[in-house]
Amino acid sequence: MRKPAILAIVALMVGLAGTAAAQVTVTTSLAGPAVVYAGQEEAWDITIEVTADADVAGVIVQDGMGADLDEIAVGLPTHGTADAFKKGNGKMGATMVRWEVGDLLAGETASLLVTVTTGFNPNGYQEFTSPELGHELDGGASATFWFEDMEYETEETLPLVVDVLEM
Repeated sequence: MRKPAILAIVALMVGLAGTAAAQVTVTTSLAGPAVVYAGQEEAWDITIEVTADADVAGVIVQDGMGADLDEIAVGLPTHGTADAFKKGNGKMGATMVRWEVGDLLAGETASLLVTVTTGFNPNGYQEFTSPELGHELDGGASATFWFEDMEYETEETLPLVVDVLEM
């Protein structure tokens, strides 16, 4: 009785090997100061782009922003809709940017501009009060998408970082 089960597994593996998965690439870039001074308010523009090499459906991109960012303004995306919402409680909760891109055709690129500004911590002090090299503004963006009735997820981008120097 074991032989039919083994054949079923082999047939499933051959079926998967014959299907080429689509590639969806998510990139993030930062415009603004790479070096900031502790105690000063700063703002950055973060551009999130997603590109597909095949026709894909239901693309959703998410990027978590740090709790030390006070204002997060989500611009008008080239495709779909985007919003930012608080994740967690109180002022220490991080903000998640969720972009429902929708469907992309092969070779098509969609982009979204997010503007972030440093904020004040629960004690009323300006964030970035301590020097730090490689401070992360976000947690990295990733996407989910559908291709040939299967859901896939991209790898997360590297976090966007700035250096915070003492005044």
